[in-house]
Amino acid sequence: MLEDGLLKVGGRIRNSELPSRAKNPIILPKCHTTDTIIKEIHCEMLHSGLQLTINRLRMEYWLLKGRSYVRAVLNKCLNCAKHKQKTLGQLMGNLPSSRVTPAPPFSRCGVDYAGPIMTRRNKGRGNVTEK
Repeated sequence: MLEDGLLKVGGRIRNSELPSRAKNPIILPKCHTTDTIIKEIHCEMLHSGLQLTINRLRMEYWLLKGRSYVRAVLNKCLNCAKHKQKTLGQLMGNLPSSRVTPAPPFSRCGVDYAGPIMTRRNKGRGNVTEK
């Protein structure tokens, strides 16, 4: 269906109450303008995922091989790449030999005979006692 110089999709939902843009979406080719439209919709949807971006895009436009094309554009989104980063795992050091050699229970234990020692930071009003 050719209308206003734009190629549109024709379907069987002409009698529905949807807006005309949803009934007959514009067919978009792979080009820079299409990339810009996808990026704009992706930002409008607050950097949503692939499926939500495609659903919003299909309300007005139709892409040939749309899922793979939208995925390729979204993979270039810097904001999404920042949020999808994997955190680094903590590097663990080796345990001391006293912790890994077998020994009977309570062979190495410590007792604090003195208890907590209370200190005062400064003299005068508002003394704060610390352990």
